[in-house]
Amino acid sequence: MLKFNLLKNMKKVNYLFVLGLFIGVGIFSFGSIKSALAETCVDTTNICDLTILNTNTTIDPRNPYTITARVSCSSPRKIGFQIRSYSSCFTSFYQPSSNSSDGWYSLTGTQTYQIPVNLSNCASQSGITLYIDAAQCDHQNSGSCACTYNPEKRFASDTRSLTLNFQQAQPCTINSFTANPSSISYNSSTNLSWSTSNCNSCTAYASPYNSYWTGSQSTSGNKTVYNLTLNTTFTLSCSGSNGSDTKSVMVNVGSAPDCRITSFYANPNSLTGSGNSNLNWSTSNCNSCTASAQPSFGGWTGNVNVNGSKSVYLTQTTSFTLCCQGQGSNNYDSKTITVNVNDLPTLNVSCSASPNPAQINQTVTFTANVSGGISPYSYSWSGTVSGNSSAVSKTFNSAGTYTAYLTVYDNASQSKSTSCSVTVNGIPVIRYACNTSTWQCYQSSTGQYTSLSACQADCQYVPPPQIRYACNTNTWQCYQSSSGSYTSLSACQADCQYIPPPVTRYACNTSTWQCYQSSTGQYTSLSACQADCVQPVVRYACNTSTWQCYQSSTGQYTSLSACQNDCVQPVVRYACNTSTWQCYQSSTGQYTSLTSCQTNCQQPLNCQITNFTANPNPISSGDNTILNWNSSNCSYCNASASPSNTYWIGSKAINGSTIVYNLTQVTTFNLTCYGQNNTDTKSLTVNLSQNPSLNVSCWASPNPVQINQNVTFYSSVSNGSGNYYYYWSGAASGNAASYYRSFSSNGTYWAYLTVTDSWGRTGSASCSVYVEGQNYNYPTLDFWADKYSLIKGESTYLRWTSSNTNYCTASNGWSGSRLTNGYELVSPTSQTTYTLTCYGNNGSVTKSLTIYVSEGQNIGLTKLGRNLTNGDRSYEKTIRLADGEVAEFYLAVSAINSDLTNVVIKDILPQSLTYMNGTTKINGVVQPDTIASTGLSLGNISRGTSKIITFQALSSAPGYYLSQTNTAEVTANGQNKVTDTATIVFGMVLGAATVKTGPEDSLLMILLISFGLTSALFYYFTYNPKGKLVFNIIQESIRNYHFERTRQKLLKRK
Repeated sequence: MLKFNLLKNMKKVNYLFVLGLFIGVGIFSFGSIKSALAETCVDTTNICDLTILNTNTTIDPRNPYTITARVSCSSPRKIGFQIRSYSSCFTSFYQPSSNSSDGWYSLTGTQTYQIPVNLSNCASQSGITLYIDAAQCDHQNSGSCACTYNPEKRFASDTRSLTLNFQQAQPCTINSFTANPSSISYNSSTNLSWSTSNCNSCTAYASPYNSYWTGSQSTSGNKTVYNLTLNTTFTLSCSGSNGSDTKSVMVNVGSAPDCRITSFYANPNSLTGSGNSNLNWSTSNCNSCTASAQPSFGGWTGNVNVNGSKSVYLTQTTSFTLCCQGQGSNNYDSKTITVNVNDLPTLNVSCSASPNPAQINQTVTFTANVSGGISPYSYSWSGTVSGNSSAVSKTFNSAGTYTAYLTVYDNASQSKSTSCSVTVNGIPVIRYACNTSTWQCYQSSTGQYTSLSACQADCQYVPPPQIRYACNTNTWQCYQSSSGSYTSLSACQADCQYIPPPVTRYACNTSTWQCYQSSTGQYTSLSACQADCVQPVVRYACNTSTWQCYQSSTGQYTSLSACQNDCVQPVVRYACNTSTWQCYQSSTGQYTSLTSCQTNCQQPLNCQITNFTANPNPISSGDNTILNWNSSNCSYCNASASPSNTYWIGSKAINGSTIVYNLTQVTTFNLTCYGQNNTDTKSLTVNLSQNPSLNVSCWASPNPVQINQNVTFYSSVSNGSGNYYYYWSGAASGNAASYYRSFSSNGTYWAYLTVTDSWGRTGSASCSVYVEGQNYNYPTLDFWADKYSLIKGESTYLRWTSSNTNYCTASNGWSGSRLTNGYELVSPTSQTTYTLTCYGNNGSVTKSLTIYVSEGQNIGLTKLGRNLTNGDRSYEKTIRLADGEVAEFYLAVSAINSDLTNVVIKDILPQSLTYMNGTTKINGVVQPDTIASTGLSLGNISRGTSKIITFQALSSAPGYYLSQTNTAEVTANGQNKVTDTATIVFGMVLGAATVKTGPEDSLLMILLISFGLTSALFYYFTYNPKGKLVFNIIQESIRNYHFERTRQKLLKRK
């Protein structure tokens, strides 16, 4: 076996050596050809003159520095610059932007150049002397031999020196970071203040996540954080040219205030027969409310606003219940009110005729007599009379008996009919009456006398006895007195007056409707005048014949619009008979059309609980579970538990979910739902499992790193509950989930992490990073976004940090120059990719990210991911993983056009990914581990808002599948299912580096390059797990190729 492995490895070495030899020869040949072509372009004449203009020579080498050079050439020359020193820490070549076809800058005359240099590698020295060469190339040689750069052999130079003294950089330090106050009441604010020294940039983050404290911050300042509802740790991490510093502060938040229903009443709370009642309610410190009624009532069920009013039409006595929930599962209040519907009083109707009997041509009045029922009443006369008032009159010109028929309607649509008759005699009787002015008798059809003699006997003037009056001067009242001096009361009253002193009187100006003083005014006080001196209001009444509004001093409406709103001809209404389930006409019916009545007048189906589950189940003692339930054809539900549980008791909505907190014993939960025809009950038991331990791991990325290159220590936690609290020590520090820094010397550095969850369980881990001795100062770039999925019209911040770079440029979805560290607000209207490229002295680095915009369908879903093990900062559609690496998935669910209810998201992972317990979060809050199995409930999502879900998974060997698709799906009540996918690619990503060569004519260099490449490839393909995977894939491809060729040959022979 040993021999076999040795032969196998030798064979591998042979293959790799040949490959390395070809690469080495290629590099050598390219350099030799390039050198030979350049050799013929030498021109040492016409040396240009060079002047260095810099005056500031005491600098910080960690900051960018610019050399100002002025060049004067007497004839056309192509210009380039080399800046060098006798110290190995620095060398640079600068070529101005081209203004000729061969890529060089052609100069005649004088030109000033700004030459950027990076001296950060020389920071350990006290200073440096730079030698600046202005390299020139003969302009005439731009034909057959293009200018190339080799200042030692091929160009004449005018050299100048510049001596720089270095300042000693001070470390970046956070001097103070405080929260004032550090203990606050629920949903209030605190002010964060901080100051730093020698720091260039700061980044903020909080646990749990807080939108007011995230992303880039100034190096000193203060910021108010609003609406805090949870204990929160705020962290500030700052970095400068000489290191970084991190500080955290904890803000303790008081408990949520009690949810209270401050008022819940019905107006009116008593009805007769049927009618409308207005339900009014208001609450304080409540987040949601649920309505139910007994007996069930379709207009009062399900979720309602926390404050509001609602009109209900009732035909029977009904109890209305309002249950409201505040922050926290045990923070709720419930109230019930009853609206009584009383029976209608009986309507009694009769009528009479007067006079009765009557004579021919004598006026007869028919009068309606009504009691009971609900006023006002309406009248309908028929038969011998007609009309719509309570009394009608008529004369008859012939004798006989005449009958009138009367139907009366009350305001509750009750009606009753009756009749009455009058007898008219044929021979008219002459009647007499007495004229009390002339005291003479005269004929009158209504006279009280049937004979003239009887009338004359009574129609006599009898003078009254003489009455006299006197004045009481004490009371100033007249009284009868036989000796009084006045023969009439009026004469007495005219004289018997108390004459008071003159008073101020007031009158009303009916033009201005203002009161003014007037000796003849009718008011003795200003207040009495002002009370009456009010401009009259134009009033309106409704003509119920034409259904038009008209002005009337006694009208019940003070505005024409109010009158017109009510003055509408009544329509035919329909009601549902709940015994026969047939529709019939009714003036109080709730339906205005027969079709709408028939649509709703259906015998109700049986109430059924269609779903009642607990997730997770079983759970650890002290953990939480979520009860989810759905029902159909039910009006309301009641909850109970054995043993009793305060989170599952009393009235419940017909559909919903409830979190049961801190469950410490096996519990059976019962749910009973009520419908019009029946009730349904279901029970489930939540069992307890052994309390799992807290799994903690950490890693550093990138690893290994160079001196002064930033490295991030990441953490991963599973099997915990609630929020996680982090403590780093050793090479890392702070209380955040990750920590980044750089190292100024080589070696292996260890970081130690301890994590505690909300229930006090802890776990620890350690990880290391290897810092290589040589620092090549290659440029690095982190590029990420606050949100990767937006609803159309929303915005997000793009953020980036880079190192070893001088400037950056934006492309694709944006453009122009950018700082090397910064952020920018973008508002894309469709899916947009943003690319950022940063340039340094040793190359450039490019990163891109995509922002997805949801529109159109009501549910928006975006699925993305990133490789946490590699330290990826941004989320993408394609995630590249190797065996044993951790992926984090990002899911954004949005309600675009309307509210979403009962939203559930599910993400079934492929076999090569294993879900990591305790990693699922919604907007930064830890959730149950159900997203990759039965699905995770998101509750309700309001229109125009989103919820962000993240979770982690561990990759394992993918088998034969190097690319797999991961699909997430979202469902909600009344909505079609929506899905989105991300692609997981297994394997590795190969990069390229620039290799600088030395002597160009040495065969030894070819052998060294070939040997070095062979050794590196041999080690990679033999001992590195990723390299083994790639080598096995290559071997498998070769075997498949040979197998296919053999199969084709066999087929041809057949």
